[in-house]
Amino acid sequence: LAWSEAHAKASPGKESAMFASLPASVKELPALEIGCGYGGTIQALRCAGFKHIDATEHCPSRAAAVGQSFEISVTEDMPPRRYGLIVSHHVLEHCTDPAALIRECAKRQEPGDWMVHGLPNFEGEPAMGVLLFLPHLWSFTHCTLEIMASECGYACREHSHTEYGLKAFMQRGHPDGC
Repeated sequence: LAWSEAHAKASPGKESAMFASLPASVKELPALEIGCGYGGTIQALRCAGFKHIDATEHCPSRAAAVGQSFEISVTEDMPPRRYGLIVSHHVLEHCTDPAALIRECAKRQEPGDWMVHGLPNFEGEPAMGVLLFLPHLWSFTHCTLEIMASECGYACREHSHTEYGLKAFMQRGHPDGC
């Protein structure tokens, strides 16, 4: 547990600045991190001003460590409530049906709410490293992610590429989406 606490409370850096740039009205609503790992994004959300954060994690030991470190409840499934921000970092590529996950997110958001996905960058990572890494069921480009999310009423407002990652900030804007 000591390692996970130190890892979770490490400086959140650039990610926190991106979250801080979101409108104050979004920060007043709960935020959800899907697949919280050891809590690095939770720390970034707190630094950005989010007061209420829920998290999901399928690994029981990580869920327990994050719950204890941040004094939050970590569940296996998404709670049925509204979230101003939903974040996933390297989760969609592991889902058997990533579009279904985005549809579940859309059910918990209203127009103006935000969703952020961090993914391996199909255009930047070596193909053998992405496609032959067995836990990765999918590989995305910015365009494929945007098309999938647009079917649920999200529009990409900002995206960035690094050598190994793609980050997309998407806003729900169409009440007749999913």
